[in-house]
Amino acid sequence: MEGRLRAAVAQLNPQLAPEDVSEVVATARRAESADLLAENWRVHRLVTNGVPVERRTGNGESRHDVAQLVDFDHPGRNDCVVVNQISVEQDQTVRRPDV
Repeated sequence: MEGRLRAAVAQLNPQLAPEDVSEVVATARRAESADLLAENWRVHRLVTNGVPVERRTGNGESRHDVAQLVDFDHPGRNDCVVVNQISVEQDQTVRRPDV
C-alpha cells in the first residue's frame, strides 16, 4: 500500500521533489498517538486538509506547502482499493479488519 500512496502523493503534488514525497508518506504513516480515536482524527485531518511539508525550491529558498492525499475536485483520479480482509501487523499483533 505504501507504493500506491507514494505514487498518489507524487501525482497529486507534482511540485514536490521525491524526498518531499517521502516526507509526506512518512508523516501519513507515522502514528503520533497510542490513542486510537486521536490517531483516527489525525489521519482524518491529513486526508481532508492535506499534509504540511517544508520544501526547498531550486534556488534554495524554504517554502511551506500542503500536500494533498486525495483529489476532491476530480474523484475519478484517485486510486481507491477495497478489500474484504487485509492483514495489518503492529507490535507483533496481526489484525484483519474487514469491510
